[in-house]
Amino acid sequence: MIRTLALTFLLLAPSLASADSPPDPAAGVAAKPQKQHSARVQRKLDYLASLTPDGEPKDCLPITQVESTRVLSDSAILFKMRGGKLYLSKLPYACPRLGFEERFSFKTSTPYYCSIDVITPLDNRLQEFGSCPLGVFQPVKPAPKS
Repeated sequence: MIRTLALTFLLLAPSLASADSPPDPAAGVAAKPQKQHSARVQRKLDYLASLTPDGEPKDCLPITQVESTRVLSDSAILFKMRGGKLYLSKLPYACPRLGFEERFSFKTSTPYYCSIDVITPLDNRLQEFGSCPLGVFQPVKPAPKS
């Protein structure tokens, strides 16, 4: 059994290595173009890039004052407060599937979203995908429309 596995690996290793290796420029093989973002993802990334700081960051936001949340990427969530103020939480590291699924669960024993709290991305069947800490809440404003 071990010999069969070793032989299979040896036979597949050259093809696996070539699939992951960058193309050899001397061989005349053109590199594959980078995959483009979908229009929706690009709009979210453009909006994220347009946000500018608008005050001092906060460690917590009262849950009862949060009107809505909008996932902008795997590492950024926008919190819209009652009254229209916006806060951006940049997660300390990318949270896999968060940007794709655009929804998360949150459990707390306090009435606040805090930067030390953890969120869990959810798919459309409410299946969980790991957990990720929130970042501080930076007040932001979008760039003026031209």
